[in-house]
Amino acid sequence: MHQRAGCQGYKGIILEKPALERNQDIVLAVEVLIACPWEMKISDNGRGGTWYTMRRAREAGRALIVCWPDGTLTHEPPRRMHS
Repeated sequence: MHQRAGCQGYKGIILEKPALERNQDIVLAVEVLIACPWEMKISDNGRGGTWYTMRRAREAGRALIVCWPDGTLTHEPPRRMHS
C-alpha cells in the first residue's frame, strides 16, 4: 500500500492499481482534470495514459484543463450528462 497525496488532512490510503484503472478512479474523483500531455497532438495509436484519461474525463462530463507542451492552456467546461 502507498499513501497518496501526502498533504496534511488527507486521511485515505489508496491501494496500487494498474495505471488505466488508477486513472479512471482519478476521473471519477474529480470535478476538473488537469492534464499535461507531452505531445501537441494525439499519438498515432491514441493509447497513451494521458490521452486515455483525457477521453475518459470528457466522457464522464468533467471539466478539462490541458497544459500543452508549448505552454498554452485550454479549458473545456464540464459537459452535461444526459439522463
